[in-house]
Formats: sequence, C-alpha cells, structure tokens
Amino acid sequence: PKQPKPRITFVQPNILKNPLVKLEKVCYKIENSVIIKDLDLVINNDSKICIFGKNGVGKSTLLKLITKKLNQTSGKIEHNDILKIGYFEQNFESELDLKLTPILYLNNTEIHGTHKMLSYFGLEKTYFNVPITNLSGGQIAKTKFASLFMNKPHLLVLDEPTNHLDLPSIDLLVNAINTYLGSIILVTHN
Repeated sequence: PKQPKPRITFVQPNILKNPLVKLEKVCYKIENSVIIKDLDLVINNDSKICIFGKNGVGKSTLLKLITKKLNQTSGKIEHNDILKIGYFEQNFESELDLKLTPILYLNNTEIHGTHKMLSYFGLEKTYFNVPITNLSGGQIAKTKFASLFMNKPHLLVLDEPTNHLDLPSIDLLVNAINTYLGSIILVTHN
C-alpha cells in the first residue's frame, strides 16, 4: 500500500463551555525565588497564545501549571471539567518508555488508524516497529505529536515543538497551527 504523504493535521476539537482554563492571581515560587507573580489569564475555545522570552523566565513553568504538572504556590486555577489537553513538553523524551515501538506507544487497538496517524505526522513506515530508543529526535517528536491527537484535545500546549524537527516538518507544523480551530498555547524561540 502507498504511504500517505507526510503532513501534520490537527484533529479539530469539540467546542466546550468557556472558559477552558482560568488563572486568578496565580503565583509560583521555588524557595525564595518568585517565578510567576499575580498572573490572571483566561483561555477560551479559540485562544491563540504565543509565549517567548529568555531561558529561565518561567515559560515552561507556566505551561506545567496550566497542565496540572505543577501546583501553584497561591492563587486559583480552574479547568473545564471535561477539558482534554494535548501537552508537548520541551523534554518529552523523559515521559516515553523507550523500549516501546511507536505503534505500541500510541497503544491503539485500531492498528490501521495508528499506522495512518504516524504516517500523517511524517514517520516513515519502516520505523513503526523500531524501539523508540533507536529513533532520531525528529522521529520521536513525530511519534509524540501523533499520540497527542489520539485523544482529540481541546487545548494544545506546545513547549518548543520545533526543537527536533527538520525544516519541511516545521513548515507542516506551522501550517497545522495556523489552521487549527481550537486553543493553542505555544512556547517557541522560532
């Protein structure tokens, strides 16, 4: 069978009641260092937020607060009860079981759909059953992207998603972000 042309197409989300996420007077401290202070932020169905800045200023920390990977020191963070978040961490490799193959990582019983999803994100068929530990950074990133959309998230949180991608894949990602109708929070240096 013919391999689908590589593309990145984000599955469009269902619309939820706004807000998806609401932060009120959120603070985050590590010991005596204030990383985030008195932040108010509302994320709705169509929010497009790009965060950029120097390393170490709290960009990834903010994303971890929004995705419940960290708890705020003070303030309030509320999530829509049925919100699904697709989170692409900057150091996503640490959350993968490197012994698994991309097919097993996606853990989908509908094998045909899993193959198709990996192909859409540009992973070549010859790597579908190769242990993740033997893949390049870009191939692992494509596997991670495919996994994000298996759950049809309402909010995409992307922390430096272009770090391991080649230029054609970055162009595909930019196009997918521009045509996505759901909410996106993006941290990037590009």
